[in-house]
Amino acid sequence: MTAIPTAVLGEDGKLAIVTPTPQRRRKAVDGERSKPRVLITIIMGVIAVAWLFPLVGLLVRSVRDKADVDSSGWWTVFTNPFGQNWTLNNFSEAWESLNVSTSFWNSLAVTIPATVLPIMVAAMAA
Repeated sequence: MTAIPTAVLGEDGKLAIVTPTPQRRRKAVDGERSKPRVLITIIMGVIAVAWLFPLVGLLVRSVRDKADVDSSGWWTVFTNPFGQNWTLNNFSEAWESLNVSTSFWNSLAVTIPATVLPIMVAAMAA
């Protein structure tokens, strides 16, 4: 890393150019810094798995028949993944019953002008 010279005003009122010396990190002795990092990594790994567990459940439940999920639960898919009734009909049913296409176009009708107009005004003000 290259140190950048900096102009500094001295106590006598004269301008001086000073090149700062880079500070060196103290080396860890016998892995003293690696122990806390391993513990933090393990804790973060447990949090990540706990966070992903319900997300995987939602994903598995969304691609199985409702009757299968109600009868056996979503976690049984891991014991026999090929003996399940996989389907994408849940997505098309949700799209139609919730009228997502109309909501999507309404969102575009609001967000595009709400984004473009302030940018145009800001560009003209600049």
